[in-house]
Amino acid sequence: MSAAAEAFDVLIVGGGPAGLAAAATASELGLRSMLVEKSPRLGGQLHVSAGRFSAGGTNLQNRLGIVDSSEGHFQDIMRLGHQKADPQLLRLAVDAAPAAVDWLESLAFPFHSEAPSLVTYHETYSVPRTYWGESEDRPGGSALYELFTGGSLLAGVDVRLGCRLTNVHIRTGRRGPQVAGVELDGPDGRELFAVTNVVLDLIPTKAEID
Repeated sequence: MSAAAEAFDVLIVGGGPAGLAAAATASELGLRSMLVEKSPRLGGQLHVSAGRFSAGGTNLQNRLGIVDSSEGHFQDIMRLGHQKADPQLLRLAVDAAPAAVDWLESLAFPFHSEAPSLVTYHETYSVPRTYWGESEDRPGGSALYELFTGGSLLAGVDVRLGCRLTNVHIRTGRRGPQVAGVELDGPDGRELFAVTNVVLDLIPTKAEID
């Protein structure tokens, strides 16, 4: 690593919903962060998806008198998936989901007036726990996209579009291997940055990291 390399606390790779949420959180925490996205615009699947997500035991459910929990959410998904879901990964997802929905509410996310609700595009949950935003005639994910990109949530985040992660530099420390820096290919060519942490919105394929 070059001593002159520009330094960041965290690099977020991918500007989809998970990457945007990670970048907004990094900004909220005051971290020096960079968000890189290989396409010409942020948002990923938010431009085409229904933008629906589920969580059990949220503040919104509690205010509406809907009795639910992450455990109930877990059991429903296992039932609907015929016990084929990876229980460890599923547990991580459902345990984190209520706080994520509560966080969106704290950011004044415009939840649809019918949310949380039962939906019919898959076999229904046992209780209303599906959320989405007011989107009029636009793709359902547009409300989430506008929340993250239309205000100050990404303030202080260095956003690089048309940029790919091409190499990760690793150093061996007392706690084992640690990220030391990254190489990025973008409109200005290949650049080197010192980075302490890397967050992946999506796990890249071998073809995406040389």
